[in-house]
Formats: sequence, C-alpha cells, structure tokens
Amino acid sequence: MASSCFKCSLFCLVVAGLVGLSAGIWFGFLCQGDECNIVFFCQFLLSPQLPLIHHYRSRSYEDFMFKFTGSGWDRNFQAGEIGIDAGRNETREELSKRAFRIRDKTGYRDTTALRFLPKLAEISNLPIQQRLSRFHASEHCVMGFSKPHETECRQFFLVAIVRVVEREEVYIEQWINLHSAVGVDHFVVLSANTTLLHAALRPFVEAEIVDERLFVPGPYKQNAIASLGLSCFWMIFIDLDEYILPPPQHGSLKDFLLPLTTVRRDRRSPKQIMVFYKYFGSNGWVKRPRVPDIEAYTDRDRPLQPNGKSLELIDAINVTDPFTGFAHRSSLLGEFRHDSATSILTFNSWILWVDTMWHPVICRRDKLTLPDDADVSLANFVLGVFSLAALLCLCSCSWLAEGLIQEILPMP
Repeated sequence: MASSCFKCSLFCLVVAGLVGLSAGIWFGFLCQGDECNIVFFCQFLLSPQLPLIHHYRSRSYEDFMFKFTGSGWDRNFQAGEIGIDAGRNETREELSKRAFRIRDKTGYRDTTALRFLPKLAEISNLPIQQRLSRFHASEHCVMGFSKPHETECRQFFLVAIVRVVEREEVYIEQWINLHSAVGVDHFVVLSANTTLLHAALRPFVEAEIVDERLFVPGPYKQNAIASLGLSCFWMIFIDLDEYILPPPQHGSLKDFLLPLTTVRRDRRSPKQIMVFYKYFGSNGWVKRPRVPDIEAYTDRDRPLQPNGKSLELIDAINVTDPFTGFAHRSSLLGEFRHDSATSILTFNSWILWVDTMWHPVICRRDKLTLPDDADVSLANFVLGVFSLAALLCLCSCSWLAEGLIQEILPMP
C-alpha cells in the first residue's frame, strides 16, 4: 500500500512540476517586449470563433514562377522571402523553384470554405440591380454605436482595400464576388492601371461597388484609410490571394462584427481583430484552375499562421501615426490602444476576448459592458497558474514524505 502511495505521489509531483515549468516557458515566450503575443497559445482553442483568412500563396506553378521571376513582382519581393541561401550560388529561377517546392508542402485537408460555393454561384449569376439590393445595401445603421439608444448610420459597414499588381486581374471578379457574398459592402482597389483590370472592374465601378484608384507609392495604406473618413464602420487591408471568411457559426462577417461595433466609453469591445492565416499550397495545379479558388484548393498547412491581417474599426485608427511595427496592424488612438484582440470566444450571450496586452475581458454579448473587476492582468493569470502548480507540489510532497518514511521505517 505504501509503495503504491509513494508511486502515486511521485507521479503527482512530476506532473505538478511539469505544469509549472511549462507555464513558465510558455509565458516567457508569449510575453516578450511591450506586448504579449498570445496568438500561438490561443489559436488552437479559439480560432473557430474568429474569421480566418484563406491564403492561396502559390495558386499554381506558373503563377508562382511569374511572381518570383517575372517583371510583375520582381520589385515587390525581397530575396529573403523566397529563401535565398547565398552560399548555393543559385540563379533566381532555381531559387524560385526551390521556394515553390517548400511552399507547396501541405498534408492537411480543409473543406470548410466549400460551404460558400452555392452563395458564390448565386451572386455571380445575379443581375446587377438584384445584387445591389441583396448584398450591397445603401445604408448601414448600428444601435448604440456612440450613444445609448441612438442609431448611427453610414454608407458602408465593411470596406476591403486591395492592391492589384500585374497579371492579378484574372482573379479580381471571383475575389469581389466571394467577399460580397460574405459581407463586404464596398471595395477600394489600388490599381496597377492596366487595360485588363479596367475591363474587369468596369461593371463593379459603374454599380459603385468598387472605387478604383491608381496606386501611388508611399504611405498608401494611411492615405487609403484617411480617404474613407467615416463612410464605414470596419475596414481591412487584404490581398487578391487572400479570402477572409466568417467563423463557422456565422453566415457573414457583418453577423460576427455587429455585436462588437461600438465606441461608447461605458462599454468595451475589440476595435482591432487579428485574423489568422490558413496557408494553402498549389494542390498540384500547374496552370490556373478554371474553378473557384475555394473549390480548387483544399490541402493546406495544418497549423494556423499568426501573420494574418486585422479587421479594424475605422473610428479607432490613428491615421496620423505611422503603422505599428507589425505591418498588418494599424496604430490605434490612445484610448483604444488596449483594444486590439487576438482571440474572441462566444458563449451564448457572453463574449470572452483577449487583447494584445493579455487582458482577458468577459462581458455580455448584448451590452458589452465592462465590470470594474472584469480585466485580469497577466500577473494575476500567471500567479493563478503557478499557485495551482504549487498546491499540487505541496500535496505531492506531503504524500512523498509519508511514503519515504513508511519505506525507510516500515511499520511492524
């Protein structure tokens, strides 16, 4: 009996020690510098509750090779991005081929985007007037946005800004159709000024679904955001090889964002939501597939990638400041600087979200009111984890001491 208790106690001690050590290592990695990057820790648990970006980084061998060896993308990709090893003395084409093989490795099947195929087919075949009435409302209103019991209306709810470069024109129609189907109201296209792009965009520009602008080098992101003014509530910068899709429990991005849309001082909510990447390979395509991207590519890397984009509330962005060190996140105004969420979890009428400074906030979904004791600091959270580990260690040590005594001084 004593021997069994001794072994059990030793096991508990080992487990408690591993828990404490693991927690220390995890939080040591997650909280370096001024911000706590908890995305690695939370993505496995909370990602189903967030919108996700399907990133088709190498749609086909032909497409990839053009980007990395052709004139269209030559100036926009640095050598390090294709994995150049200077010691190999490889040509740019050889390096690109090697990079393609690396990027094309997948091994995990993901068919979650296929649920939007019927909606994509529907919107692609709709006459423009029916499309406008069903998917592009002329006005969007939010109750309690800035004041209780008052409604604020704007022209758009969610605007997507995209930069288009040479030979990407072939993807623009499908890209606009799918994002319209999932809740993007309006598009700002920073144009490469090509005849093919103008032709592809003409029906969307005439219907005022798209605002086409010539791309001008410089602080184009800040300029694009500033030009929106307060015509919308939310915006996102996104590329043509990326599709942002709502969480599985939501039919559109607006359904997901609407409960979070507020700037009231008596309520707290995320003003900037980091969205994870799903990286898809070419799935064996040599040339561009004739079917929609969400149908053509279903094999991806298993882990989600934290280098995603961010959905941002236009009122919270400080457009006069440079962008943060992270290229895919804008600088927020001072009063909102702790409201950049990396994870959101919905429990029926309650929402739990975590900002980049690791302040978990739980609040009612319909009110989003922040109680005085709702914020939990990183120190308190870590203290709780280590307290639990210490308690387990104490219990294990007491049992261990008793087991040792009984082993050394067995009872007659």
